[in-house]
This record gives sequence, C-alpha cells and structure tokens, in this order.
Amino acid sequence: MSEEEEYAWEGWLAALDQTAVFFLDAVDELKLRQGTLRKALRKVKDTLGEALEIKIFISCRPSDWNEEFDVKALSTILPPEKIAQTQLQPKDGEQVFLQVISRKEWASNKAEREIDDQDFSDRIRVVSLLPFTRSEALEFAKLYSPSVSEQFERQLSEKELWHLYRFPYEIMSALDQLADQGQLGNLEEQLVYGINQKLREISDKKRNCLSQDKALDGAERVALAFFMTKTRSIKSISAASNESALKIQDVLTDWTFDECAELLGKPIFDPTGVGSFRFHHRSTQEYLAALRLRKLRELGLNTNDLFSQLFARVKNEEVVIPSMEPVTAWLALWYPDIYNEVKARSPSLMFRQGIPALLTVECRAELIRKYVDMYSQDKTWRGIRVDFSDLKRLSTPELSPVIRELWDIAYSGLDTRELLLELIYLAPMPTCADLALNALFDEDLPINQRTYAGWSVLEFGRQEQKEKVGKAVLKGEWPHKLVRGILSNLIPDAMCVFDFLQSQNACQRPLIMYMD
Repeated sequence: MSEEEEYAWEGWLAALDQTAVFFLDAVDELKLRQGTLRKALRKVKDTLGEALEIKIFISCRPSDWNEEFDVKALSTILPPEKIAQTQLQPKDGEQVFLQVISRKEWASNKAEREIDDQDFSDRIRVVSLLPFTRSEALEFAKLYSPSVSEQFERQLSEKELWHLYRFPYEIMSALDQLADQGQLGNLEEQLVYGINQKLREISDKKRNCLSQDKALDGAERVALAFFMTKTRSIKSISAASNESALKIQDVLTDWTFDECAELLGKPIFDPTGVGSFRFHHRSTQEYLAALRLRKLRELGLNTNDLFSQLFARVKNEEVVIPSMEPVTAWLALWYPDIYNEVKARSPSLMFRQGIPALLTVECRAELIRKYVDMYSQDKTWRGIRVDFSDLKRLSTPELSPVIRELWDIAYSGLDTRELLLELIYLAPMPTCADLALNALFDEDLPINQRTYAGWSVLEFGRQEQKEKVGKAVLKGEWPHKLVRGILSNLIPDAMCVFDFLQSQNACQRPLIMYMD
C-alpha cells in the first residue's frame, strides 16, 4: 500500500462502528493448494481484530462447497451476536427451577455445542445460482456482448436451443464462439463444443490428472451407466451412500481416486446433494451415452446384443424401450439399421428427441409419411403429440409438397391432422395457406386446430383469404374461443377496427376486452 492508503487503512481499523466486507473467490483452488478455508478466515480475523463486524461473501462451484466443514470453518470467526437486553433480565426462582428440571439428562455439553453451531449456521446463508429464464439469458447476452447478442437470440430461436444456455458460463462461451466463428452450428455441433469446453478446463492450481480424451471417455461411461441402471445421479468415492446408490468407482473401476474426483469437479456435472452429482444438461447425458454405445459397436458389440438394449416386444407390438428412447434417436441418426427399426416402430421418436434439424429433408418427409400411415385412422387422441419446440426444428417450407401429398389421408386422423396444421404454421408454408383456410372453416374440427389454421391464414395467406376470414368473424357465427384465439391477427389486414367495433355493438358480444 502507498503511504496514503496505509494511513486510510489505519483510520478505518480504528473506527469501531465500521463493517468489514470481504469477497473471497476460488475456494476450490485454495483447498487444492493444501490450504484450508479455516486458515484463510483465521488470518482475516487476526488482521482485523475483534473490533469490526465482518461480512464475507464466498464464491465457488457448488461441487466445491462442503456444507459440513465449510460452515464450521466460518463459524470460528463469527463474533457472538449481541444479546438483547430482554435476555439479560433476571429470572425469578420458579423460572430457574422449571428450566433445571425440564432439562434432559442427555443435554450434555456436546448437545449444547450443537445448538450453538446451529445458531451460527443460521447466520450463514448458502445460495446457489438458478438457471436463467430465456429473457434473463438474453439480457445477460446483451450486457456481455452487444455486437453479437441479436445473432445469438436469432440462432437459438430458429433452432429452439435455449435449453442449452442457462448459466453465464455457457452464454459467454456461446457469444465468444459467435464472435470468433460467426455461427453456433447445429444441435450436435453445439453439444460437442459445450462438452469439450467443460472437459478441457486446465489450471496450474487445480487437479490435472486427466487428459481431455480420458475425461470424455469417463463422462461417456457414466452417462451410459445412468441409462442402463435407470438412475439420474452418481455418488463420489468419499460420499457415504447406501448399497443401491450408483457409485463412480463401480463405473470407472480402472480409475484412481484423484481422477474420479477431478471428473466430478468438471462443470459438466452439477451436485445434487452431499457427494452426489448428475449431468449439467440432460441433452449432454443422452448424447454422451449414445457416443459410448457407438464406440462399443465399433469395437465389436454384437448387433443383436445392442438391439436387445434398445428395442422390445410388448403384447405383440414392436416398441422402442422407453427409457432408451433418447439414446436410440441419436443412434438412428448414425446407423441405417437402427433408423429403419425406429421408423417402423415409432417414427415420432425422431421428432421428440430434439434432433430433427439434423435430418435431411428427405428423411423428414419419410418420417412424416410413416407417421401419417400409422396414425391417420385414429379418430381419438392417442397422446403421441409432438412437442411444439421439436416441431419447430422439424418444419421447413421445403416440406410443402409432402403436406399436400398427405393432406387428404392425414385429415381423417386427429393427431395427424394436427401435426400437418402445426407444420404449416411453424415453417411457415404460404403455399399451403389454402389448406389451412379450409380447415379454419371446418366446424367439425377442434378449436385448437382451427386456431392454428387461422393463424396460418392471417399471417402469410393472400389478402383475399384474410378478408374472407374477417367477413366470417363479422357475421358472429364462430365460437367465442376461436375468435379470441385469432383476434390479435385479424386487425388491420382482415378487418378494420371500426368494422369490428360495429359488429360487437350489434351482437352485444364482449370480445373487445381481448384486444391489445
């Protein structure tokens, strides 16, 4: 310190009413350099003395925080809380007598110390960063890198990949990649980039037992073990656990203690409890497990043995084993024989696992045809609806000819008709607006399907098609729920505000409240 700074420091120490606030980072690095949090905190306390109130903010990865030992370390430097005057009031003899006889024999000094420890822990707040919402992630991106934040938002919105970017570290890596390479790539490329980033971490202050290849190999083995044992978390070697818990030494039998500890300390894992970890992203776990099976097949895994882990026969129906569906979808992307099995058993699987954007237009068209062929005769809902975000990844205007080809067949099935209407809207497919218009005027269809059809016509249909919808609304013959669903798209292309208000006054229908 300079002389001026030293003078200010001495004056600050002498002020008994001041609060000392310290920010301590990298607790994990401190521990790995044969230091302890207790020693560091004691040095702080000894330097400041007893006069100051101390507030300490400690940051680290969740996996590096030990709830039991680190809280005790903090409690050693916390000054005793000031006792309120009401607590110092003398008690009468009866109060003292009742306090003595109500005390159990086992209330030993040890129990009293535990109570004191609990009092200290109440003054120590441990918090963890929650995943960002989409709006929070975008706000963070704009603050970190304004020049590429719009491109970041556009690419994630087009590919529906917001679930991969929930924490600052991930967003910063993506923005740096955009600034450096100009693009993020498809789902698989982004997963590979993120996995490598999380496994590559090297520091001269941390464990460096693992090469990146070995870390990837270990992560793949753990991911596949999760699927094979139907578990979501794994215990570290040092953690106490019951016999049924999946332990990392049971998976990585040829690894040392330090290698296992280093792998679980990588940001690819999140802690789920004391000594318990799971993958940071479910998508990462699914992809790594599939990579492991691909390597095993290349090393000679028998096809029949592999298929027995992916497929089954239940009540004369050939199915994909539900717990293995995510892994099977990735393998189907790489192996034609697995793809053919999936196409025959559950074509919608390739839509639901978040990888349809990796398929060629021809493969997407083939899967849609198979889906329609299997379910077009179903007049009732079967619960096989494809997720909205997955459909958005699947949709492309290049599928318009396929939609027209299948329209008449698919229209008879509840699920198949809904699939095609949603694809028309999401792509979007202006050349199929006439099909959506006919569906909108079909009074036998469910309201939600007519609503999708209405959105399609009003957003990218021809002007005469929009005006036809406006005239139908003005007649007041459509259900209120349907009109409310398409109301925000009606004005001004399909009708003017004046016509709408006039129709509402004439019909005395309270739809005005739904206008923006």
